[in-house]
Amino acid sequence: LNGIKWQAIKTGQTAIAESIVALTRILEYSYKDTDNMVSMKEEFSFINDYACVQNMRYDSHVRIHYDIDPETEECRILKMLLQPIVENAFMYAFDRERPENIVWIKCVRQEEKLVITVKDNGKGFAFQGMDKLTGIGLNNILQRMRLHFGEACGLEINSVSQAGTSVIVTVPANL
Repeated sequence: LNGIKWQAIKTGQTAIAESIVALTRILEYSYKDTDNMVSMKEEFSFINDYACVQNMRYDSHVRIHYDIDPETEECRILKMLLQPIVENAFMYAFDRERPENIVWIKCVRQEEKLVITVKDNGKGFAFQGMDKLTGIGLNNILQRMRLHFGEACGLEINSVSQAGTSVIVTVPANL
């Protein structure tokens, strides 16, 4: 991958070089440290790399905006917890012709809970309950959270046609 990156740099293909670097970090993040828990800061860095690769892959221009309470950056969450939510935005929420595709990620601490909201300004969909979802991503998130945190976690989905979707993840605020 490093050789491909340098070849891209030599030929002036900086976007390809940046994507290779992001892909390398994604692979390292996926395979390093078998610990299931990472800091929010590490998870957000992973999401940035993931978005870089997906933007290159789909020739899209999805921007990620963060509103992060600084005291939550060192809180620990399940590794790759947010990736399936962001992936859903890339896969289903946005039209390529749309001029501005945005995913907002907000993280706050409310008492002993960490509340993470991932919201997009995409197409939205008719959400009819977790049991009606056909994909595995969101159900997998909920199962992983329940296995690790028990009933002290939650996943809420709100979606409005042509106005976007928000997914709210609630987990214990672990440091």
